[in-house]
Amino acid sequence: MADLWVPKFAASVGAELDREFAEAAEQVAAGASIEAVTAPWEGRMYGAQLPMCVAMAMEGYKLAEAEFGKSAGLEELGGKAVDVFTQAASLALAEEGVENLKLGFADELLATKVQPPVEEWLRTVIKSITHTTLDRMTRRVATGIAEGLTVDELSRSLRKMGVTTNKTRADMIARTSTIWSYNDGAQTLYRESGVAAKEWMVTEDDALCEFCAALDGMQVLIGESYAAAGSELTGTEGGTLGVAYTMEHPPAHPACRCVLLPVI
Repeated sequence: MADLWVPKFAASVGAELDREFAEAAEQVAAGASIEAVTAPWEGRMYGAQLPMCVAMAMEGYKLAEAEFGKSAGLEELGGKAVDVFTQAASLALAEEGVENLKLGFADELLATKVQPPVEEWLRTVIKSITHTTLDRMTRRVATGIAEGLTVDELSRSLRKMGVTTNKTRADMIARTSTIWSYNDGAQTLYRESGVAAKEWMVTEDDALCEFCAALDGMQVLIGESYAAAGSELTGTEGGTLGVAYTMEHPPAHPACRCVLLPVI
């Protein structure tokens, strides 16, 4: 499923980024404040990403159940509800597009266990994405004014900046959200099945960063986090990485490839 999630999710996010950037560019170029465009931007980005993130979390739950369920005696836990959701999600991805994936399921697992943490995390991440993008726009506006650009010229400059950067950013957002959602779904399965502890596992290759290397093999209780929001991670080479949200599982940073394992 990962091969389906990332390209479709990147396309959805990229399209939304382009729409938001074009609209915000015109407003900012015409003198609107950043504060005036922030809330609508965040709301639409949230709406564009939530269905995919929830579907991926359910898929992570299902994959964890399939991989660890038999050994832990969990064959019947949540399977039917997960199958129904992921089949519908797969159909929407293959035939209708991400924007038509609806969250109309009343299942208790989805409504009370999977979706709430996804919503909380997504709101935090979108604020960070929005801040980064609008900060770039603000700096470009200041530069454009100093260069004597007209409103139309400044608007075109801002839109060009968005078009040339959004594909890369959309891919990064999609990969990061995929890893977070899969791991959160897996953690839900572990917690619901009574697993007491969890372990951070890295991808061992040349792309492994010092921060993930420092977390490799670390075990904590299932209800605990690896790092608190606002804290810093220290890497194996002495570098530091700010933590924007409570880190209960991977990713530790954008495009992180680590996974969460149950200690059983």
